[in-house]
Amino acid sequence: MSFLDNAISSIGQGLAITAAQSISDSTGVDVGGTLGFLFGGGQKAGGENIGTLEATIQSVFGGGGSSPDATVLAQLSSTLSQQQQAIANLGVQITGIANALSHLEGEIAGIESMLTKISQHQLFTDWNTIDIQLTEYIKAIDSCYMEYGMYVSQYATTPVNEVTYLVQAIFDPNTGPLVGMKTINALLMGGGGQSKGALQLWSIMVTPLIQDGTLDYRLAVEQYFQYYQKLAYAELKAANLLMEAYIYNGDKTSADNIWSVYQLQLIQQEDIFINGLIPLVYSGIVGGSAVGQYKGKNFTFFGAAMELNPGVQQVVGDSDPGNAFYAPSNIFQLAEQLLANLSVTAATSRRIVVHMLYSSGVGIPTLLSGLQLSLSAGNSGTTITPISDTVLGGPFDFPNGAGGYIIYPDVNFYTGAGFYVKRYVYNETTQSGLADTGTYTLSNLNGHDGLLPIQTYASQITPFQENSVIAYNLEVNPVSKFDFMNFMAYSVPMTVVPIW
Repeated sequence: MSFLDNAISSIGQGLAITAAQSISDSTGVDVGGTLGFLFGGGQKAGGENIGTLEATIQSVFGGGGSSPDATVLAQLSSTLSQQQQAIANLGVQITGIANALSHLEGEIAGIESMLTKISQHQLFTDWNTIDIQLTEYIKAIDSCYMEYGMYVSQYATTPVNEVTYLVQAIFDPNTGPLVGMKTINALLMGGGGQSKGALQLWSIMVTPLIQDGTLDYRLAVEQYFQYYQKLAYAELKAANLLMEAYIYNGDKTSADNIWSVYQLQLIQQEDIFINGLIPLVYSGIVGGSAVGQYKGKNFTFFGAAMELNPGVQQVVGDSDPGNAFYAPSNIFQLAEQLLANLSVTAATSRRIVVHMLYSSGVGIPTLLSGLQLSLSAGNSGTTITPISDTVLGGPFDFPNGAGGYIIYPDVNFYTGAGFYVKRYVYNETTQSGLADTGTYTLSNLNGHDGLLPIQTYASQITPFQENSVIAYNLEVNPVSKFDFMNFMAYSVPMTVVPIW
């Protein structure tokens, strides 16, 4: 998944900074976006301004020798040559990346027949009804985007009036990319209540197959990632087209507004994406065992539990469970990395995300649903608060086995009532303190800030967070601009041996 993540991330980060923008920075000539530079401003032929700009550079900085002007000329000429080559390649790159991602369907082969076998065909129908609509909008965006890529790659032979027609098509209020971008977001999100979105319906459709043992939960997670990437990439292409069209018309303000709309949509979609991912993972607890007997459990039986609560392992014979080794969930870390790649695109943006899982029994949700979990920055004493904290699930139900047997490889899960996940996002764009240097840790709130000690609920003293979690250092990677951790809070350990 790393190649796809990087491809989408590169597109997102470079969306408003095309090859032509580098020429603007070097020469001070405002050439705008790619279409505007190659075809706009009254040019009679594609790329006409490139020749004019080259002549201008020669006349302003020419003169030979080793003067400062000659040095500047050499630098600008080199830059211009590089950018000409970059522009010539840009259309090929657009097409190449689009082709690389075109196979992302997020659809499991034969899923309709698999659901029919377990009498769940209606789940496929529910999802497919929305997916058919999504596909039509994606096709319309792709068609327009392919034309855009072709004109850029063949700018020297493309008539300017053809680009004008393309811009008019982009602004079409009925079929243009803006309609597609907003409709994809609406269908992905759902309308609340009985109106479920595409991601939720996908998750609901696939979950029974994992619980039935038909699908490995890891395959389901991989396909779920691809399905969201396909939808998010379509929104990104639509935003790209609209920004190019606005800049072509000299309207940079509207172009910036479109970028803001796109980023807002991504933020709206994040909780929905994680919310649909969680059932796919915890269903692996059932799918990883011999259905009906719960004997001969394979790796996924325990692996899925470790993804939800990575702090479950303890040092054998140690009286302090907090001495266990801790490392965050791989699946949820990849999921949050994908969301960060799509959203954290500004040069100064940084992000840390924390998932806090807690049971829905014995009054714990009342304590934790409104909890604002802060980060401490090294030894500086600086406290960083989240820009958002959302409770996911309603709650997520623990799957029950045949004959009423309850199977939990992680005894901390045993409450009989399910669990919630609360997602905290810490973002540098609206607060200070989150930098590439230094480390951050969670605050131990057991018995503080209105929270009762965990021993109120448990027969044995258990820390609010295991020491290994409290001491875990979060450190923003300057390359990925992101870090992540997840843990289970206020767990209520079983006092009896679970039925395995």
